[in-house]
Amino acid sequence: MGRIARLIAVLLAIVATGCAHVYNTGPMGKNPVPLSPQEWDGTWIALMEGNDNPFLKPITVKVIDEKQGLLRAAAIEADNVGFTLHTTTIHIRETDNTFFASRLENPASDRYLWGVLIKGPGRIFLSLPAVNKFHELVDEGTLHGVLIPGDGETEDVLLEDLTEMHMERIARDGDLFLLNFPFVYIRIIDQIGPAALAVAPKKVDKPSEKVKIIDAEVRWAGIVVNDGSKEVPYPGTPSGTKVILDKPARLELATTKIPALPGTRFGIRYVLHGTPIGGYAGIREIWRFPAPGLTNPKTGKTSHEQVDRAIAQVTDKEIFSGYALLYDWELVPGIWTFEVWTGERLLLKQLFDVNRP
Repeated sequence: MGRIARLIAVLLAIVATGCAHVYNTGPMGKNPVPLSPQEWDGTWIALMEGNDNPFLKPITVKVIDEKQGLLRAAAIEADNVGFTLHTTTIHIRETDNTFFASRLENPASDRYLWGVLIKGPGRIFLSLPAVNKFHELVDEGTLHGVLIPGDGETEDVLLEDLTEMHMERIARDGDLFLLNFPFVYIRIIDQIGPAALAVAPKKVDKPSEKVKIIDAEVRWAGIVVNDGSKEVPYPGTPSGTKVILDKPARLELATTKIPALPGTRFGIRYVLHGTPIGGYAGIREIWRFPAPGLTNPKTGKTSHEQVDRAIAQVTDKEIFSGYALLYDWELVPGIWTFEVWTGERLLLKQLFDVNRP
């Protein structure tokens, strides 16, 4: 497998030849994720550790079916003879607010390679399934599947006949994935240059050391303003969309009393403390809404909470999470609660009193 072909495999949460994989008989996830070409189309670069330096190679990505969540990825491999074009179709699906990326192992295969995908503005985090964990679940009969010989010393896992309950079990359990050490991709908007390239994450001195989040510290909470934003499709939110900020939100008023008025934006900025510095860890951000919940008149669905899974870096860099009251049906008075979790441990809890002026 060439270096570029190997990079495409990483894009789909697959490591290089020689490691065990977890396969599925179809694309992982229940529902296709609506994709916005403005958020996905372009050239992406992977930040990887190659020897002692980041391994950067470009991949071109294009949305080919917005409603069905289909991407096409292409890369060119150079060798002594010439150039080879590699292309593949990527399925983006979700179950229980967890996003998955999947592709066929090869054109002649009937099994899919897959992994967990978390996307932010201009950045993608991809985490591999923990093969040993899936070995255990198949051995004990919790998941349907078989163990098959692979290229590495450990047997590959082929999942079969996954029910909706199985999918939800996989989506809920962050311990089934290598969330501590994700692959990170950044998108090049115009050209490669100092302003376009994100800074590679600080190298962890002991890559095998498990990242541990000790606690979370609130820096501020209140009403915010921002200099430009847009709504993009995003399953799992009450409105079915998510607000993406063009620039970081700015605190306008430090308060936990929020007026229930259309256009009001409020949120919290916090930092994670843990070890080792520079390591990545999986977290869940949860917004809990007061009774009777938020009912979207277009879908008729009532939401009592919004769950966002993320991969955060343990640094002194602040993390922002907020909510924008864009629609009249979102103006539900009462106590809105924001929580941050790692595994089954609550790191942070912030209450907002949303009231009608």
